[in-house]
Amino acid sequence: MTFPDNKTDKEKATEGITEVNFLKPGYSFGFDLFDEDKNLVLKAHTSISEGVLNHLKASGISRLYFDPLKAKQAREIGQKSIISDELKNETYNHAKDVLEEIRNTFNHSPSESIGKKTIDKSRDIVDRIITETDSNDDGIFEMTVKLKDMDEFYYLHSMNVAIMASILGSRLDFKPEMKSAMGVGGLFHDIGFSSVSKDILHKAMLSDDEFDIIKSHPHVGYKFVEKNRNLHDMEKRMLLLHHEQADGEGYPYGFGMGHYQGSVPREVRLLGLVDFFVTLTSPMPEEEAMTPREAMRYMVNKVYADYKTIYSFLLPDLRDFIRALGFIINKGESFMGPGDLVRISTGEIAFVEEMNRLYPLKPKVRIVKNNKMETLKRPINVDLIKTYQDYVSNIYDRNSTGGFSISKHSLAGRL
Repeated sequence: MTFPDNKTDKEKATEGITEVNFLKPGYSFGFDLFDEDKNLVLKAHTSISEGVLNHLKASGISRLYFDPLKAKQAREIGQKSIISDELKNETYNHAKDVLEEIRNTFNHSPSESIGKKTIDKSRDIVDRIITETDSNDDGIFEMTVKLKDMDEFYYLHSMNVAIMASILGSRLDFKPEMKSAMGVGGLFHDIGFSSVSKDILHKAMLSDDEFDIIKSHPHVGYKFVEKNRNLHDMEKRMLLLHHEQADGEGYPYGFGMGHYQGSVPREVRLLGLVDFFVTLTSPMPEEEAMTPREAMRYMVNKVYADYKTIYSFLLPDLRDFIRALGFIINKGESFMGPGDLVRISTGEIAFVEEMNRLYPLKPKVRIVKNNKMETLKRPINVDLIKTYQDYVSNIYDRNSTGGFSISKHSLAGRL
């Protein structure tokens, strides 16, 4: 372990020293931190509270020290992929084969369905993804987004959704058959696109009639497998309902809140979240993809709250998505942190003071405006974990002039 000496600041920075003034509440490290007398100040993976920072500063402690070797090992562990590149490549090749097989079937034998051999191989690949996921607690998942053409976009999309849905089912401790259904449903969820002409699929801008054809793909895919005895009922419902939304703006049925909660199973709603995330973070012609952090912030802005008229997701579903995948897809980092301006589900405006790693949508906040957008004379500090029903329902992004706004993103032709 490195402790004070006569070396330069640059040398110290590379040998295990962090400045207390640079730390903020909510930060955590993958290694232990010590004071200059070798006393343990903070154990690895423990969130730094405001009280700890105040104590350090009051005690005159300006620097903390750590073992550079352990820090390097922590970074390497945190960056290890949750599944192997070999299995990723195999999943991609299988997704490509599946979609091409189904397109050929649509064109030449539309009365047939997916063959048992193809479904069995799909289950085998999903089971291997789950096995690797279960044996790698600290891994991350970095989507494959390299795009040669629009055909490859759909192959990659199905691959990424299948892998992420498998990881989600594993992390939420679903029963074995449901873990498998998440992955297989993810792999097959967009097979209805195989009936759409490539002239339409490859267009950057769609007419209303063309977009209606695109929006028919869940029903077309479902009808293709409706009588297939080798697929489970839940997997078929994933094909049919993964584009429904809580506010009734989804398709193919446009379910309102009541039907969305009662008729769209939780597993299907979660697959819809995975599909949404993968779409946001996948590059399209003439359009730049979001980063995982940007996409997660955008998805928070689409969660239901009483004050909203437009929303896509329910809080329990988004909470489960973040709990299962948040740190895996964002390389161990949080998508929100101290200093962010947010709106909580009560309609009040607040600044995030300290994050809660286990419940990211329930941080400690400082409320500065009430639900009528009136500035409070005295800000109110609230720990959302103690308010039970309240949660962050919008995150504002700081723009170049220092102001805040809700992130906007065009989804036309993407979802």
